[in-house]
Amino acid sequence: SSPLSLLSSLLPATPPPLTMAEDDPSAVNLAETAFKDEAFLGLSPLSKYNVLEYFSRSPFYAAPGPGQEYVIVEEQEPHLYVIQKRADRKAVAVFFILDGSIFQAPPLAAVLRARCDRFEHNMKKAFKSWREAC
Repeated sequence: SSPLSLLSSLLPATPPPLTMAEDDPSAVNLAETAFKDEAFLGLSPLSKYNVLEYFSRSPFYAAPGPGQEYVIVEEQEPHLYVIQKRADRKAVAVFFILDGSIFQAPPLAAVLRARCDRFEHNMKKAFKSWREAC
């Protein structure tokens, strides 16, 4: 399978809520947050057996309600773990832990939009250079 199909299978198509409380101006924008618990990591290296416990200490974690769960969907011990938050078996958010730092993955739509914007910019630049050369 291609990298794009793997990415699309892991990332939600629609953006998850980005802040803990939309009406609270002091709320943390989780899309721009990284979390690392040095105390936890000092006691035990991450493994597939404790990574969900480690994740539960982060601001990204919310106690799952009915039909919700957190699932490890990819692991490359001890450096990379990908965790999906699922509701009724559908991905609603994706998080990754890289060398102990936890990040929230952007939604697929945002990734594709950024790629298209970059492609458009490069095409305009190429056509401009071509016109100037002619």
